[in-house]
Order: sequence, then structure tokens, then C-alpha cells
Amino acid sequence: MSEPEGQDLFAMLGDDVKLINTDSKKPLEVEESILAGSLFDDSEHPNQQKQWSPKVLCLLSLLILLIGGAGMSSLVYGLWVVKPDEEPQKIIPIEARSMSKEEIELVRSKEAILELRKVVAGYLQASSVEAKLAFVRHPERVQPFMEDWYQSRAHSMKVAELESMTTMVPKTIFGKSFWKIELPSDGLFKKQLWVESLEDGSFKVDWETDVFYNPWNWDRFLAEKPTVPVSLRVYASWNDLYVYQHRDDEKYQSFRLENKDSDQLVTAYMERDKKGCRDMLALMQSNAKNPADLRDEMGLPFLLTLHFDESPEGKKNLVIDKLESPSWLIFD
Repeated sequence: MSEPEGQDLFAMLGDDVKLINTDSKKPLEVEESILAGSLFDDSEHPNQQKQWSPKVLCLLSLLILLIGGAGMSSLVYGLWVVKPDEEPQKIIPIEARSMSKEEIELVRSKEAILELRKVVAGYLQASSVEAKLAFVRHPERVQPFMEDWYQSRAHSMKVAELESMTTMVPKTIFGKSFWKIELPSDGLFKKQLWVESLEDGSFKVDWETDVFYNPWNWDRFLAEKPTVPVSLRVYASWNDLYVYQHRDDEKYQSFRLENKDSDQLVTAYMERDKKGCRDMLALMQSNAKNPADLRDEMGLPFLLTLHFDESPEGKKNLVIDKLESPSWLIFD
């Protein structure tokens, strides 16, 4: 019996190739481990495509023609185009340049100013109490005041676009950070806002100082002379008038009070031994051109608790019970 033609063909490849089936009627199969190991030269660079010798290429071409098997064709094609696994290229990350403290502060400052502008714009554009509450300090405490101001007293809620902030001055008051902001105004006085900068980076507008909120109208307060304590925002300055039950200038300190929305002035008295009285005098002296003479100094903003005290003669003098705040701002 003559040898199959396929056996002579594979004999030319050498002893490494083993015949799995010598029946010429069936496709010849080559042991997978042999193809994987003998047809590539491991001495070459792993990233370089392996080159087969002309002898091997010729034999493989003849094998495809003789056998014509689709499986064999696919196998040889795969051996021709497949490259061994390439070593992945190492990506060396570029080290980011560290920002200086000054650069970090500059970026944070720019971000803060943008957020501040966003809050002020939202506050000015709000057209309802509910919408405005999202931008104000102490929303739970001031909500009933806002409802009283806009609904019961029928003050109009002016809606405006933020065109610019003409002045921005950072202030620290009793350890809290604020921005004093002035906005353009068509009137005699520029609109002024106090905006608190919170520890979480957010900002809140002080609504009470914006509208100059007081629970009593000043003229009504002076006319009705309530004997129950009332907290009011006023301007206070030094005074030297002592009358009726408050004639003793060694026991009492006299102050002149006025209101932003009224021309009426009134004298009020406070006991000198109270801390609030000493604090008010100290602030007046620190802001005075001549600390030794406070007679002609402008009034400073204070939040005071006041009531009228009636003398045996039926005369009512205004009494300062307590210094609530050395400004119109309320602190927690």
C-alpha cells in the first residue's frame, strides 16, 4: 500500500510535527502544541511580528491547496496574522504641579465671589416670602417678621436684577465673617446688604438690616409709650440731659436716640453700672474724632430693648433695659 501524499508533505517539516490522521480523505490535523511552539522563534523581540521561512510558507500553501479544508485555512490564516501578546505599554502619569497657598486662596476667593453674587442675585429676584427665606439668615426666626412686614404692614417686596456690586468689604464681627455690600441705587442713599459667610462656604443675607425691621413703628412707639420692653433698631449718641426720675447723672447715663425713618428724637436713660452702658460708651469713644468730647458725634447703630418708665408725677421717660447688639445685626 502506498503512503498517503500528506505524510510525505509533513515529513519535510521534521520530527516536531506529528500526524494525527493519515487518511487522505479527511483533513490532516497538526498537534496544537507543536504549532504554538515551533513556528515562532522565541529569541526575537516579543513586540516584533514573527517571520516564517520561505520553505514553511511554501509547504503551508501547498497544504491548503491539497486539502482545501475550511478549518485548516482558518488555522493557517490565524497563524499568519496573530501576534503574540504584546507587553502593555507602561503609562507614566505626569505629576501635577502643586498649587501654592496663594494660588489656592485666589481660586477659593474667585469661587466664593461667584457664589456670593449668586446668593445676592437670588435674594433680590425673590418675589415671595417663601422664595426669599432660602437666602436669609435665621429663616425660622425671621419668617413671622417677614410675613408681618410684607403682609400685615403691606410693604412692597421690590424685585430687582443684580447689575453690579459697587462695594464689597469683608468684616469680622464677634468672630463671625460678613460682607458689607453696596448696590447701585437711584435714590439719595445706596442700598446696603450685610451677608454672612458661613463655615460651610455658603452665604446668607441679613434681611432685618436690609429693610430696617422693627416690631413697632418709631412714631407710634413714641406716641403710645409702651411700658413693656420692646427691641428696636436705633441710632444712639451721647447726651447730657437729665430730667424727672432720672436726674441723677452719677447713677444714669443719658443717650439721644433716633430712627432712620423718622425725624423724632428722644432721650433715653441707662444705669451706668450695667455692662451694656459701659459697652455703648466704649464704642462711641472708639469711633469718635475726639473721645474726650462726644457731644457732636453722630449716632451709632444699636439694637436696644426699651420701655417707658412712669414717674410719680406721671412723666414717662424712656429707659434702656438691655444692649441686645452693638450693631443692627443679631448674633447667635
